[in-house]
Amino acid sequence: MNIADLGVILVIAGLVLWIVRFLRKNKNSCHGDCSSCASSCSKIDWDEVRKSIHEEKNKK
Repeated sequence: MNIADLGVILVIAGLVLWIVRFLRKNKNSCHGDCSSCASSCSKIDWDEVRKSIHEEKNKK
């Protein structure tokens, strides 16, 4: 193992640690399931949104 191999291993280890830290930090965020985080979020009816956009485009 030479110095270049060691450098690559350190960079990869740093990236892995950064990713794990990022994932742990966002663990408590809401994922869209209101029962899982007990927040006051509301479910968005995407079919209704698409229908509304389609109707607006047809009016023009």
